Amino acid sequence: MTIEMYLYPATRRFVPDGDQIADKELADHARVEKIMKDLEKADADGREFSTLLAKLMTEVRLHVRDEEENLFPALSRHAGARRLPPPRSRA
Repeated sequence: MTIEMYLYPATRRFVPDGDQIADKELADHARVEKIMKDLEKADADGREFSTLLAKLMTEVRLHVRDEEENLFPALSRHAGARRLPPPRSRA
């Protein structure tokens, strides 16, 4: 995943306490992946599926908000565009 290949290593390199921040973000990803795996196993008509789906939506929203409000501004402040690799096209 591009975010794990570029964003989190840059966070570790440039942002104060970057190791802790990157580790937290990776833990967030792991939680989301686990919920998605649990969703795959759940009966779509069951209560567990609805509960897991709501949990997934909450986790993703919180993670995105945290990155947008904290990680991205910190990375921008401490690394700046000149020090970050350019985004690569997936095409």
